[in-house]
This record gives sequence, structure tokens and C-alpha cells, in this order.
Amino acid sequence: MKKIRVAIIDDGIDSNLNYFNANIKYYEVLNHEVLHIAELNDKTAITSHGTVCSWIFSNYCQGVHYELISIKIIDPMVKKTSIDDLIIALNWCSQNDIQLICMSIGTTYYKDFEKITNIVDNLVDKGIIMTAACNNDNLISFPASAKKVIGVRCDYSDFLGEEEFTFIDDDIGNINLVSSCNYEKLEKIVKVKIAKFNSFAVPYIGALICKSLANGCISLNEVLSSLKMRETQNTELKKINYLKGAFPHWKEEIEAPVVAVISNDTGSKLIKDICIQFHKLGFYAVGMCNEIDDDKFYLIPSKKIRGTFLYSAREMINFVHNAYQPDLLLVIGSDDDFLNQLAIEKILDVRMYIDKAEENLLAYSIPCLNSNYDAKAIAQSVIDYFQ
Repeated sequence: MKKIRVAIIDDGIDSNLNYFNANIKYYEVLNHEVLHIAELNDKTAITSHGTVCSWIFSNYCQGVHYELISIKIIDPMVKKTSIDDLIIALNWCSQNDIQLICMSIGTTYYKDFEKITNIVDNLVDKGIIMTAACNNDNLISFPASAKKVIGVRCDYSDFLGEEEFTFIDDDIGNINLVSSCNYEKLEKIVKVKIAKFNSFAVPYIGALICKSLANGCISLNEVLSSLKMRETQNTELKKINYLKGAFPHWKEEIEAPVVAVISNDTGSKLIKDICIQFHKLGFYAVGMCNEIDDDKFYLIPSKKIRGTFLYSAREMINFVHNAYQPDLLLVIGSDDDFLNQLAIEKILDVRMYIDKAEENLLAYSIPCLNSNYDAKAIAQSVIDYFQ
């Protein structure tokens, strides 16, 4: 059987706690390069996060011929790293025959997202499978929210039993599946209580992916199809109250300005160009459009998501606001009914008309701005209005 090389990018694996006698090689990012170290002997009283991940992975991957590559980029006492060290580790994986990367880490800073997306695309082109944990507050986080990464979060309400998981289609944060993160059997072996965090959902899914690779799956689509065959269907995890409850700091109040962009061009290019201009000016803008023809993280296909989860207009805006936490939310005027619902509920803060476009939006005394089809001018006009 072919040996699968699996990288766990985390805070290191303690060689003294290798309960499953896994074949582990130890590396660490130091001074901007990945260095091989003989072993990691953790002298602290704290069991490192990476060690627990290795237990979960190894327990559910028994019988598979694999090699674990531990890449330490986090100080377990500080529990922080840098985006640069993560990219260094990912680039190293690209150059060292890694077939599967498991990451319980990521960034929620939007300016890092493009950097991560670029390296993810490179890894995918090389046929490397990646799985990553969503941020524990369930904010948009990369690499988990990247289109070609298998994003994972835990079932915080115990609807799923041990070793169960389910796919979530059209998730607003682009997370692929929810795993139970219940490890009672394993806890009896290692004599450690494993917390229910998104980060500990990843190694179980990673183990299943490793088995799929060992059984001949090659592409991301083949791996996802293999996982689909094992999922446990549970409709409770797709209900609005459950999805709201996944956000520990859910806010009903919409704090970011919501701008309706009314244009004869209702495609996603205009909203993309406007978002880019806001980003250049230091404002985190996201855009909602019925359909999008680009996979940029800040473009949200509102019609598709609303159709899957049956969100009302307010609920849709609320989920975007909580998941993305943007400085500004743009809604392209391609769905008058959706915009009218936002207007009636006084969610829209301003209307921006492009090139004298006409629309059927019920105004409800919503302030109105006008601009030519110029993304930079539109962004600046909106900024000037709110300042």
C-alpha cells in the first residue's frame, strides 16, 4: 500500500506522547525557513494542540500506511503565529511531496485572504488535498473558507454522534462540513478530555481523507465524493436557529452600513470593482449579488444561499454581518423584492444610482447618491457620505 505523507501544521507534536506509535517526522519554522528537528520533547505541563490532533488522526487512521509530518509554527504557550510562517510551511509542503495538509489554524484578517488563496491554488494545482478548521467564533477564516480547501467546524449542540459528520451546502462561510467532535472512546485511551472546538474536528476528517487517498482517490472531487458516501444526514444542522447558535457572539443589530447599488448592469463585476476600491482605501467591503461569476471571498451569491436556507432578507444580511464582520455591505440592485424587504425593515442606509439607472425600490426616505460607472468614484462618494 502506498504511504501517504500527511502534514499537520500546528504547535508541534510531543514525541513522548506518541500513544499510537505513529511514524512522525518533526519540523519547525525558524528564522523564515522550515528546519528538521530530531524530535519535539515538550517539557511544559500543557499537552500541545498538535499532540491532541495527532492522537485523533492516528486513532482513526489505523491500518493505513502513512507518515505524519509535524510542522510547528505556533508557540504553544503564546498560541499565536504569523501569516508569513503559515505561508512558509505551506510552500514547504508544496516542495516536499506532501499529499494531505491538516490545519487547525487560520486568519480572519481580510488582507491575508488573497495571500492564502494564491498559495492554496498552487497546492491544488499540484494535487495536494487540504482540510482546515473554521475560526472558533465561526468568522470567515482562511484557509478554511477558501474554495478548494475542505473547511470543517464542530457540532456544538451534539446533534451528531461520535464519528458522525454532515455536509453543509452553500454555507455562507464556505465551510464544507460539520463533524461531531465527540471523542469519548479516544479520551478513555489517552485519559484526556478533548474540548469541543472547530480545531479538533479537523484531524478526524483528515483521517478519513487519508483513508480515501490510500484507497485510490486522487482529486479533491473524488475525496469529497468518498466523504459524501459516509456522511450522516441531519437536517437540524441546517435550521436557522442552529446556524445562529454557531456564532458565540451573534449580533442582531447590523452595525455596518448597507448600501444598495442600483445599476443597469446587475452582474458581479461592478460590485467586485467597487469592493476592490474600498479595500485599497482600507475598508473591508463585501458585496452581495444574485449570481456571481468570480470566486472572490468578498462576493456572496445571495440568491443561491437564500434558496438553500430560506433566509429572509434581514436574516441574510444578519448572517453576512456576523460571519464577515465587514466595514461596509454592498447589495447590487438585481432583485427588487429583496431590496424592498431591506427598505421596509429600514436596513438600507443609502441608495447609490449608477448612470441614472431606474429601479422599483420603495424609497422609504432612504438617502440617495448618484455616480457614473466608475468604481473608484463610487467608493469615494460613499465614504464621503458616511464621514
